Amino acid sequence: MVTNRPSYEQFAALMAESIKPGGLSDSFKYDSDAFALVESDEEGKPTQRMLLGHYFAEYCSLDGSERPLLLSKVRKLYSESAFPANYEDAALRLMPHLIDRWSVFRTNMNLALGMAKELDDPNVDVTPDFAPFVVIADAFAMVLALDLNTTRLIVTHRQLAAWGIEFDQAIETAYQNLIARSGGSFEMLVDQETGMSSVYSSTWHDGYDSSRLIIDDLVKQFTVEGDHVIAIPDNNQLLITGSEDTRGLIALYQMLAEAQNLQQPLPPVLIEKDENGWKRYAPPLLHPLNPLLRQLETAYLSDIYGSQKALLLSSMDVETLPILDFERRESEDMVHTWTVIPPVQHALVPETDYVKFVTNGDDHDDADAAGVIKTLASATFERVKEVMGDNLVDVEQYPVRYLMRAYPTPAELSAIGIL
Repeated sequence: MVTNRPSYEQFAALMAESIKPGGLSDSFKYDSDAFALVESDEEGKPTQRMLLGHYFAEYCSLDGSERPLLLSKVRKLYSESAFPANYEDAALRLMPHLIDRWSVFRTNMNLALGMAKELDDPNVDVTPDFAPFVVIADAFAMVLALDLNTTRLIVTHRQLAAWGIEFDQAIETAYQNLIARSGGSFEMLVDQETGMSSVYSSTWHDGYDSSRLIIDDLVKQFTVEGDHVIAIPDNNQLLITGSEDTRGLIALYQMLAEAQNLQQPLPPVLIEKDENGWKRYAPPLLHPLNPLLRQLETAYLSDIYGSQKALLLSSMDVETLPILDFERRESEDMVHTWTVIPPVQHALVPETDYVKFVTNGDDHDDADAAGVIKTLASATFERVKEVMGDNLVDVEQYPVRYLMRAYPTPAELSAIGIL
């Protein structure tokens, strides 16, 4: 069960006290239907509305020592008007904002958990609030942000509804705002050892360099060896080279690796665009960059699978639905990912290269004389999906997990085989 969460009313009172001396008053009220704080003028006309869903999700995800920092940040944002009451006032400040997809999943999960308020109150809107987004190359998501002087706020469905605007319309406005701010040029990065250049680098450094990958004409203007390949180490960098340019690709990898030490890195993934849209770029299997990128990407996935498991553990009865681990195994220059499935009737299974079905070890009928765990079957994830069919269901989480509805039968284990 989720613990240490204030009620909606308690949180609204806390926020009101944080951003305005005296808290709630005749001119500053809590709108429970919209889960918002509303300030009105002397005639009772609303002058400012602050939707609380996004803040509530972030607040509940923090430990006690971090929560005062969030309240301090909100206090500063409120002085900058926070979310304008009218869409016309917000439109010029909307921007497309590229973030990692895991952050979107975590935010939306916390927002959904936060909606567990008084379900028997007919006057309370308990419709879950979510941040709408567009997936880019699986690991990234483009969200809609309100750009303020010191930070940006992610716009949710409920805020869009308050403005009376659809996401598609708002993101198009944001796209046009981004184009208007995208004058200027890229620079060529010079290799210190060879003195040669093969990587184009953005120069805006305004927090939206990464978002500009959606401006096709901007990316395609450069002549590269092969197809255009992009790296986005963080929101202030957009790097471009060619798929046939080994020196450029290795430079992109090095910058992605170094960026993992930054405060807010983006996923260490190279991407490219084809006729079907954005996708993860994978060098040929024997390319020297392949194992290096593989190590970087699987280390990242291992971290976010661990974070996802912790979030799920806080929100569901894990005794009835085990959440299995994403395991990374290195051998020589290769990295493989595994999940090990004990004999449970159902579980949430991460998407890995290989799956292993094992005994419990304490079941001496299935274990060896020493009680050692035995492997019953092991194969690639694709082979396991092929054999189990509808018994493995994608539950649309990120990172990807499947619901195993039932443990494989002896016949299915035999069909899966052992590597």
